[in-house]
Amino acid sequence: MTATVTKNYTITTAEQMQAELSSLPLDEDIPTPRERDRVAERRQNLSWRLTMVRNNERVIAKYEPEFIALTKWVADLTRLREVIAAKLLYVKRNDPEISPLRYSLMKIDRGFDPYDALPVRFTIDDLLVAAGYEPGTWYGTLPWALRRLEELTKRRAAAVKEREQALREYAATE
Repeated sequence: MTATVTKNYTITTAEQMQAELSSLPLDEDIPTPRERDRVAERRQNLSWRLTMVRNNERVIAKYEPEFIALTKWVADLTRLREVIAAKLLYVKRNDPEISPLRYSLMKIDRGFDPYDALPVRFTIDDLLVAAGYEPGTWYGTLPWALRRLEELTKRRAAAVKEREQALREYAATE
């Protein structure tokens, strides 16, 4: 809900900024040099803020799909890791199911090329398909996904902060 309100606020404000910029008179229509300078300064400030808002909206839009996918991936891997670890606790030492469980945990925690591993069907692959992923989908290990998500969160937060700063500055000049 908050994201929608913020997005609508941003779009409305960006549209207001564009409308004001478009409505400023041309230099030749302004009678005095002092008034021309004031309008030119306003035009420059509006252009800069509008560019800042739009650029940051593009940055946010660029990272949003990956951010959403990785957030889901981290949540799913964390949950499935707990499921596999719980299963591993109850498997007997010589049970053939132990290898797929161990290798699945290795794949989640450290990663490795499954084609270089033993010819074992990984439990994690079956669980990922059951969770709604396409067979063979692998975005990366849990530690990698957490680092990437942290990086995306920082980039996204910086873009939101810059966008909101430009909007606050615009609102203060109205």
